[in-house]
Amino acid sequence: MIKDNDMADKIQMKKETGLVHIYTGDGKGKTTAAAGLALRAAGCGLKVIFAQFMKGRASGEVDAFAQIPDVMVLGASKDYGFYSRMSEADRNMQKKEHDSILDTIFEHVYKKHDVSVVVLDELASAYEYNQVDRAKTGYLLENHDGVEIVITGRNPDESLIRHADYITEMKKIKHPFDLGISARNIKMLMKNTSLTYAKAYIKITCKNIINTLL
Repeated sequence: MIKDNDMADKIQMKKETGLVHIYTGDGKGKTTAAAGLALRAAGCGLKVIFAQFMKGRASGEVDAFAQIPDVMVLGASKDYGFYSRMSEADRNMQKKEHDSILDTIFEHVYKKHDVSVVVLDELASAYEYNQVDRAKTGYLLENHDGVEIVITGRNPDESLIRHADYITEMKKIKHPFDLGISARNIKMLMKNTSLTYAKAYIKITCKNIINTLL
């Protein structure tokens, strides 16, 4: 039986070694929540690594973090697409890139000691498909030297769950995808919206000019 003093020591030790967060579930908001935590940490003057796995497309959060000096963004060199549609060569190349991301994280956590928060976006998926070194991942979760670790992705493996201090499940109630609406590019959406307004403005302006001439 664990004594109260022993439990207090364990809790204090855990506080001093950083906590592990997992954002999971079939609902939208996992990466958004992790990005918000990273932004909050950077706003408090902490150094952050925001690492993305199983992704490669340009995104708003990556573009935003690129403008914040205290946030280092790591990711693959390209978008390899869905795992189920990838060739064996692409799977091997993606895993190699993911392992390189882990190597960079290890350098900052264990050698330079210059990072306070590490976000591992979609690590749960990379871990599930064996697209990242599981032994190194396990070591990082066991020994993260005061660094806060944030993991996102569906269906986290039991070994990831075992290390977590926070687990938050995003539950889908409704989603546009169910109606056949695919993911939207916000930049393109804003561009199209601006174009629509511009066309409307030109149309109204021309009409006013014609009315004036008449």
